[in-house]
Amino acid sequence: MKKVSELFKTKAVKGDVGVEIEVEGKGLSIVDTAVWRTESDGSLRGEFPHTCAEYIFQIPIPVSAVKAAIMSLKESLGPKAVFEFSHRTSVHVHVNVQKLEYQQLLAMMYTYLLLEEPLTSFAGKKRKGNNFCLRAIDAEGLIDTLNQMFGMGENGSFMIRNDAVRYSAMNIEALKKYGSLEFRVMEGNMDEERIQTWCSALVMLREYGEALGTPEAVYDRFNAIGVDAFLDDVLGHLAHLFKYAKVERDVLTSFSITLDLPFAFKRFMKALKARGDGKWVVGDLIGYDDAIKAQGEGCLLKGQANGLYKIIGLPVAMKAPKKKVEKFDDYDPAWIDEEPVPEIRDGAPAWNPQLRAEDIRAVFNMNGDAFINPAVVPAPRGGRR
Repeated sequence: MKKVSELFKTKAVKGDVGVEIEVEGKGLSIVDTAVWRTESDGSLRGEFPHTCAEYIFQIPIPVSAVKAAIMSLKESLGPKAVFEFSHRTSVHVHVNVQKLEYQQLLAMMYTYLLLEEPLTSFAGKKRKGNNFCLRAIDAEGLIDTLNQMFGMGENGSFMIRNDAVRYSAMNIEALKKYGSLEFRVMEGNMDEERIQTWCSALVMLREYGEALGTPEAVYDRFNAIGVDAFLDDVLGHLAHLFKYAKVERDVLTSFSITLDLPFAFKRFMKALKARGDGKWVVGDLIGYDDAIKAQGEGCLLKGQANGLYKIIGLPVAMKAPKKKVEKFDDYDPAWIDEEPVPEIRDGAPAWNPQLRAEDIRAVFNMNGDAFINPAVVPAPRGGRR
């Protein structure tokens, strides 16, 4: 599968993490250094930059350098700066995942979701249920999007909708902008040791997903060794900081909520393997370039864009007309299941075996970058199946 940088066409960057710290208080000021920049944040209360500000890494840096970076920020602000961390403040961490292949990204995400409760407990118990960092247990829209990402292969990545995922604790919308996963759950603080530990743990999730390779492998490992050993396996020497009395119960709850994800991926990979003969079948997923190629070989396509079906060419499971089509009644429908009726153009059903690239593009999303939930079926004149 493609790497994240290829899939989302993001600008290549080095470094492991990017950190954003929201602060309220007194005696704050603008910091503009090789490491930090300062921005206003409308969610904070006060007057920018004197009593509220957001401090952001200029570029991602190696995870080992985070502690020193936080200390340099505090030094730049000086001894007169007084930090106040209300419920409006938080620390956001972007983990660079550009070099992960898509299945490794899913493995990392699934690992995070299994450990979301102990991770959240470390980052800030008061952040649980916060509308700006919703966990999987709080965000139904996130689970729906994740099911599509895991169950549709690379094409599922184009189902990421800003409104459904932006304020999740694990913000997958950042993949499209930066090639990163943004973790929003840490409460506001300027503790360099704590932020260093948090960033190190998040990078360990990336390394674990990269090493195991697929969400199915993560699932198998979790089942084989249990909760306590899984924490050790993922977080190594930091694991003890994320353990507490009821951690097993909490992780098993997360396991239950996300149980469909590795199986959705497994079903997709099984279908992909079954298609080893290169034949398209109904329900296959296809990118724009392949759609154009299939169209040239006489295949017919249907697609789903933004949740609404749009059909081009002969609709799926409808018999070819026996004579020239002039009106809808001349079709002999043979629906397999409940499908929308053909699109009507100029009073007649839209049927054109020689589909134009413009027609295919019409059912693509993301400016033509991805075909959403397509199926390829044989054309009446014997196209590729």
